[in-house]
This record gives sequence, structure tokens and C-alpha cells, in this order.
Amino acid sequence: MKIRKILSALLLTICMCGIFLVSQEACAAEMTTVTPNETFYGTLERADAEHYYSFVVDKTGYFTIDFSVVDFAADVKDGWDVELCYADTGTDFYSKTLTSNTVLPVFNFKKGTELYFVVSAHADWNESYAPIGQMYAVNIKSVEDKSWEQESNDTAADAALVTADRTYRGNLYYGKDVDYYEYTVAHTGYFNIDFSLADITADTKDGWDIELCYGDTGTSFYSTTLTSNAALPVFNFKKGTKLYIAVSAHADWNESYVPLWQEYNININAAEEKSWEQESNDVSTDAAVIDGNKTYHGNLYHGKDVDYYEYTVAHTGYFNIDFSLADMTADTKDGWKLELYNGSTGEIIYSTTLKTNSTLPIFNLKKGTKLYIAVSAYADWNENYAPLWQEYAITIKTTNASDWEKETLISADAAWSTRNKNATSIALGKKYNGSMCMEEDNDLYKFRTDKTGNVTVKFDPDDVESNLGYGYVVRILTKSGKVAAENGRITTVTNVKAYLKKGTYYVEVYRNSTCPVLKKYALTVSHKAQMPAKVSSVKKKGTTVSWKKVSSADGYELSYSKKSNFKGAAKITVTDPDTVSYTLYGLQEKKTYYVRVRAYKTTGAGEKVYGGWSSTVKVKR
Repeated sequence: MKIRKILSALLLTICMCGIFLVSQEACAAEMTTVTPNETFYGTLERADAEHYYSFVVDKTGYFTIDFSVVDFAADVKDGWDVELCYADTGTDFYSKTLTSNTVLPVFNFKKGTELYFVVSAHADWNESYAPIGQMYAVNIKSVEDKSWEQESNDTAADAALVTADRTYRGNLYYGKDVDYYEYTVAHTGYFNIDFSLADITADTKDGWDIELCYGDTGTSFYSTTLTSNAALPVFNFKKGTKLYIAVSAHADWNESYVPLWQEYNININAAEEKSWEQESNDVSTDAAVIDGNKTYHGNLYHGKDVDYYEYTVAHTGYFNIDFSLADMTADTKDGWKLELYNGSTGEIIYSTTLKTNSTLPIFNLKKGTKLYIAVSAYADWNENYAPLWQEYAITIKTTNASDWEKETLISADAAWSTRNKNATSIALGKKYNGSMCMEEDNDLYKFRTDKTGNVTVKFDPDDVESNLGYGYVVRILTKSGKVAAENGRITTVTNVKAYLKKGTYYVEVYRNSTCPVLKKYALTVSHKAQMPAKVSSVKKKGTTVSWKKVSSADGYELSYSKKSNFKGAAKITVTDPDTVSYTLYGLQEKKTYYVRVRAYKTTGAGEKVYGGWSSTVKVKR
């Protein structure tokens, strides 16, 4: 650089026909103040002369400098060196050698910035090669244009404020230059950034580095290197989020590889779209609230990113989750991990890894149940294997159905008083569907019989036996939770039966350890009223009483008394249903006894249900 330390600055203005002609002596540096958009002239009188022009940027926008040779036919020898310098430090930020009419690049400094424009001979060591006596003309052309970044904006604190759907322009004017832009998200939806070049034929060297940073911490969450026009990925941050966009040279250590003075354009294309998750939703408390039968979009923007969605079951029936990719040809690396959480406890209900379009199993949770869906990178420990910036879509497809179990996610270890209050009420004779949502899931159904009789639970695993391991356990329980009937290894269609008094009962279904979760099954509870038949054909022979066998009886009860109204009668139980006679002992001599018989059945709960009494016979010892 040919700038000497300025000892003094003198203003010398000569008006010639409305034109400024400035002459400087080489023996001392002279400063001339000039005004943008006015042409000024100068002539070097010595090889080592330096002409200093001071000007203040007068517009928010940009300026260019037209340098021209007044006599374009003249021999300008090795030409002029021109430099632009900071007024406060004297440091140059642009230099070029000129031998003909030239328009310098676009310069974009903040309004009010003072700069120096310096003209000297390129061959200042030899007057034979210096353009001594050749007049030059300079015009600093300033333009009001708020779309240009304003130097110096090398830090976030000096960032140029930008808005969506407008084009902003900038350039790098030295190797370490960084152009900062501040953008506050103004839409609920998403945006992307178009980066383009004013001159697509230009040599962009090693190109630009683009970084997006959080406005509150300054931490970078996206970076890329560009050498040509490019559209950046979709970004989806909450409305009001402040971000910084930083543009710098990729090869900032060597200006030979930096695209200096290459004009670039930035356009933030924003869309109002409530179907996009809004970052940062990395925890359940910031989850995006979603509805059934609508498609929602998201992406992961760093390896540890987790997208949380909150869904409250809105239907009695079931739902499943469709996961799909916007670009089926994209490299999804190690894919995504999708987890379903109990919104009340935070317990994981379901977890899977996905790399392509998938439909998850059926979930049949009770209306009103709050859930969280979490989408993250499977390889969250290494971003090289994470599907960053790959757009995915989630759709919760719901089906209204009254014939499905209403899963409450109540633990099987919970108290019976808690579990039975959350049982799914079912009607006799109607088919119902269910599935095991979790490893420790126990499904509980509640039904009522209005008459004493036989209850049958028809259980259908709805799959081939070889896929079910040790299968399912099905129990019939009393109102207090006592087991009335049980079958412990069901892998095919099976009936579980119990004889029950009228009342309220439950069916419990759970899986053995080797039976898979999320397998659909079906069950139907039927009932047939039945009371033990009345004992008939009661006969006596001495003190022995006999009767006709009652089919389906579990035993009999005899009652005898010396009074015909059986007041104070003694009772004897015959537990063998095949025994149809009984001899009475210990009777008083010459006393008449009245005897009757009735059949009984034992319920699954261990209670006896009695039939009607037989006719009475008289026995005398």
C-alpha cells in the first residue's frame, strides 16, 4: 500500500467551468473532501505523488466508483493504483491498478461512514512508466437501496435487519469479512433461504460459508458451503424466534480463494403453514399440538434434535400413525427413532426405528388419553448417520369404533379398585377387539349378567399359532377380583367358561412373556341362564332316601326334620353328583321324620346355587 502517514490535510478546490480540478504536490500528502455523485478530476505531477480524497457515505444503500481517463487516446504508461481506505484507521480494504476507464465494484457501507479514495502511480519508482500529466476523472455514484447489507456488519450486534420475502444483497470485501443478517421469524410455518449470484458466470473461487445461528446464544445450528445458486433446506422455528444468518468466505485464510466483491443475493421465503412442527420443541412441554386425520411435517436440524408432538385421543376406537418421507430418493442414513409416550407418566408405550414410509400398528386408547410422539435420529451420537434436514410427515389416522377395548394404560400392578374403575364395559353377545399396547399391559373388560347361569368367553388370537409364543392368558374375575375361571396358554380360538350368579364380572386378558405386543385379538362374552333342576322321584326304603340324578348338578343337599315345616331341620351335603341316595343315621325310634332333597351347582367363585326342593317323604325308624 502506498499510503504514507498523513501529517496534514489541506483542502484545495479549483472550480473550472463547474468542474473540480484538484492538484496535489508529491512532497506532502494533501486531503480533498469530495461529494458523492459529483465528478472530480486530478493529474499526477510526479511519480511518487498520492492524491487523497475524503468522502462520507450519504445514502443507505451502495456506491460504485467510475474512474475514467479524460484523454482515452493518451499513453497512460503503467497506469494508476487506486485504493479505498478506512478514514479512522487508514487501512485499505480495496486496491486495483487501472489503465483505462473502469467501474469499480459495489461498495456498501453504512450511511455516515467516512472513507478515503487514494490515487497514485502504479510505477511510482520511475517517472518513465508513470502517467504523469494525464488527467483522470472520478465519480462516486451513491444509490439509496435498503436491500443492501451495510458494512461493517461483521458481528451479530451490527447485523443487518432483514424480513421475509424480500431480496437482500451483499458482498465480501476482504478475506475475513463476515456479513451478519438478523431475522425474526414472522410466520407460524416454515421458511427457506435462496442464495443466488448477481453474475452466475463469475469465478466464485472456494465460495461462501453460510451459517444459521440462534439469536439468544449465537450457536450455529446449520452450515453449508456454496459456490453457485442454491436453495437451503426448510427451517421451521416458532414465530418470534430471532436468528442470525452469517455469510463469510470458505477460504477466509487466503484471499486468493475468496470470492471478493462478488455480489450475492439472499431471499428468505416464508410460508404460513400450521402443519409444520415449530422448533424448538425438543421437550414434551414444548410439543406441537396435533389432531387426528391431518398431516404434519417436520425435520431434524441437528443430531440431538427431538421433535415432540402432543396428541389427545379424540375418538372411541383406534388409530395408527403413518410416517412418510417428502423425498423417497433421499439418503436417510440410519433413519429416525419414533417413540410413543404416556402423556401422564412419561412411560414409553411404543418404540421403533424407521428409514422409509411406514404404517405403525393399531393403538386403541381411551378417548381423552394424552400422548406424546417423539421423533429423533436413531444415530443421535453421530450427525454423519443422522437424516438431517430430511422432511418427514406424520398422519394420525383415527377410526371411530365402539367395538374396541378402551385402553387406559393403567398398570397391571395398580390396585384392583383402580383397575376395575377403568375397565371397558361390554355387552353380552357382541364381539370386541383389543391389543396389548405395552409389555405389562393387562386388558380388563366389564360385563353384567341378570340371571344365574353359564358364561362363555370366546377368545380369538387372530393370528397363526406359530406367531404367538406361549400366547395369552384369559381370566374371568368376580367383582372383587377373585378368579372364577382361567386358561393360561391360548394360541388358538378357545372358550373360557364359568358358572356364575347374576351380577357384575370382568374378563382379564394379558400376554405370556413370549407373546408379541400390539397383536390384535377378539373376544365375545355370552351367557345362558341356568338354575339347578328340581330333584324328582324321591323314594324311601327304611331310613334310606333315594332320588333321580340331576344332570349338571355338582352335588345335593338333604334336609330333614321331625316337623313338617322343617323348622330346626338338619342338613347334609352330598358332594358327589353321581351319588343319588343317602341313609340317615341317629334317628329316634318310632319317630317320623320329614325329608326333602335339592341339587346345587358351585359357581366359579366357589358359591353354591341351589335348585328347588323335591317333594317331601316321611321316614320312620
